[in-house]
Amino acid sequence: MRGPNAADKAKRIGSLAVTTVLVIFGAYVLYHKWSKRVSGVASLVSAITGSDDPGSGGPQIHWTLPEDDGGVLLVKSTNHTIVAKAFADAFSQVTRQTLTITAATDQYDEDASFAVYPAHKKAVSIIGPMEWPEPQASALAAALSKQLNTVVVVALMGDDAESGLVSIYENGERRFFLKRWYQITSLSEDGLKEFMERDGEAWAKEHGYVPSPAKVLTGDTDAVPFEDVNDLVLKLGIDTSDIPDEVKGILVLKQNTPAP
Repeated sequence: MRGPNAADKAKRIGSLAVTTVLVIFGAYVLYHKWSKRVSGVASLVSAITGSDDPGSGGPQIHWTLPEDDGGVLLVKSTNHTIVAKAFADAFSQVTRQTLTITAATDQYDEDASFAVYPAHKKAVSIIGPMEWPEPQASALAAALSKQLNTVVVVALMGDDAESGLVSIYENGERRFFLKRWYQITSLSEDGLKEFMERDGEAWAKEHGYVPSPAKVLTGDTDAVPFEDVNDLVLKLGIDTSDIPDEVKGILVLKQNTPAP
């Protein structure tokens, strides 16, 4: 078999060099755009905690939505035992599988599928799996809100504090929905696209919702992502902020393993 000649080698080297330059340029462009997102996350953390400088006295955001990635249902209720039982019933309806409810023996139970926290400021938190499928979480929220005749918030947040999904259910019906996410379409300056879906603004505005502009996620704004939705959840009477690090009375729900 004839090996590549000098001309072929030169073409390969030239092509490789061009590809390398393009990749480096694309990576730089994405880094430049993402650095704006990072600064936005820093602004979010600063807004929630007060400020990078404790002596600056910056304004604080009363934050009730999850601050990091994971799935949570926020239930307007004062009795977490009733909520846990209703959630187990809803889980059986939605998945045709059962859950066993027990008292937590430790602050964190790695074997638990879900954890139900005691009511805090008239709201109960149900902590779900890290990668909680949205269809299941929403179906459970709808069933739970109907069974308890109350408001249930689905909050599936991304760890960048700028992406995620929030749905609000009342008496079995979805009243509000907002989803924000990013997608890399190409290694170009405009290759990082941001998307948003929002539904139910009329109902939300009746409850005091003031929507942020559709482009609040851009690095050129000081708006805090999901702050408008966070305010809406607070106005609905669901406030799970300032939960202590050590909580007693947590109920864990474990999925029963079918017999072989």
